[in-house]
Amino acid sequence: MPFSAARSCSEPGCPELVTRPGVSRCPAHHVEYQRRLRQARPTPTQRGYGRAWQRYSRAWLRQHPTCARCGKPATDVHHIDGVGVSLRVVSLCHSCHARVTGHEHPH
Repeated sequence: MPFSAARSCSEPGCPELVTRPGVSRCPAHHVEYQRRLRQARPTPTQRGYGRAWQRYSRAWLRQHPTCARCGKPATDVHHIDGVGVSLRVVSLCHSCHARVTGHEHPH
């Protein structure tokens, strides 16, 4: 795995250096940043993914069990926004769903 050049933590005033690719904060600030993101985000029910959606997505995954992007076993049903009145969804594995929604977390 190639190494990336060390750069300053993106948290204002932090003197720590970051060397992990794709990570802009030192480990301590990264954990705090993720915590703030989780607190700020509404719950799935508040975002419109309540019991009816859960029931629908389980049924969808039974009928469409593989990821539409990579072919692995699907774990998530991705709702495609802005498609009009009809509900458009696609089965995705968790990794592909994280990439599509921009919620990919570095390990």
